[in-house]
Amino acid sequence: MPKIATQEKSELVVIADDLLIEACDGRQTIWGNKQLFQWTERLFANCNEPGKATPNTRFTLCRKIWNASFQEITRSLEIPDQHKLDSTQHQIVQFFRNYSYLLDPNGLATFIPFRSDRRRYVASLGSHTEGGGGYANLRRFDDPTKWIERPRQFLFPTATK
Repeated sequence: MPKIATQEKSELVVIADDLLIEACDGRQTIWGNKQLFQWTERLFANCNEPGKATPNTRFTLCRKIWNASFQEITRSLEIPDQHKLDSTQHQIVQFFRNYSYLLDPNGLATFIPFRSDRRRYVASLGSHTEGGGGYANLRRFDDPTKWIERPRQFLFPTATK
């Protein structure tokens, strides 16, 4: 499990750990996956490329309860190689397929960092409260927006130093 750093104004609370995403061949992407997502932001078409194959991987789901950007949140985990926190799109699809019940019940997004075409992004996944199905938004990892409205969830592969 990632080491959670405690800072004066920051806290990440682990809400689920040891979540297993089985090995993926990297072929599945978020864009166009209408079986899982009723709505997918059009920007995903710009990063609709297969990823690398991945072995069985354990993940930790945390809740952010402070004012922070994506970069500040990941830096707080004190993982020297920040790229170890990136998922693949195939792993994100598998997370949604297997663990959508862990998405915020109030419809707030779960953020998951990933890499595509040498750029870092954050997938923002959620579940519609009525009618079922999910949605996927896309953000640039370097987006300076601070997420302060309400607690948000973040999913990271369990990384070691």
